[in-house]
Amino acid sequence: MEEFKEELNVVEKYLVQNSFSSGDQTSIDWDADYIVQQAKLMEQITEISAKAMANITIAQKKNKLFYDQRHADSKKLVAGSLVLLKNSARDSRKGDKLKPRWKGPYKVHADLGKGVYTLYNEKTGQVLQKAVNISRLTEFHLNCPKSPEKIPIILINRFITRK
Repeated sequence: MEEFKEELNVVEKYLVQNSFSSGDQTSIDWDADYIVQQAKLMEQITEISAKAMANITIAQKKNKLFYDQRHADSKKLVAGSLVLLKNSARDSRKGDKLKPRWKGPYKVHADLGKGVYTLYNEKTGQVLQKAVNISRLTEFHLNCPKSPEKIPIILINRFITRK
């Protein structure tokens, strides 16, 4: 407390000289304990804000790492590879539960850059008019049990005819 007495006197003189009262000589009673308490609070505020900034930078680095892992360009398709196209119309409509989630298979016709591709339908022999983003495509594997060709038609017919 003794270390702040000189600073207390300087602050008191400044406030008395710059007083906005009309001719009244105001005396300011500053408590040294109050000033010490305020100084400690200011130190705590700077420490807490420094810790907060450190936590923010750590969180931002983690978020960037997760984002980069999820949006990596590791999913590149080569022209001629087989893909399935997501049936987006199914997502926005009610009642299309039994319709397939994926259309295809299609062949990649051309890479237009930035994850955009044109597709070729082998069954019709035509290139699809609209370009498709890679987020709507998935690779088609012939050995995959979820592929449209591997679903037993007998089971589907039984399901439809059963009441």
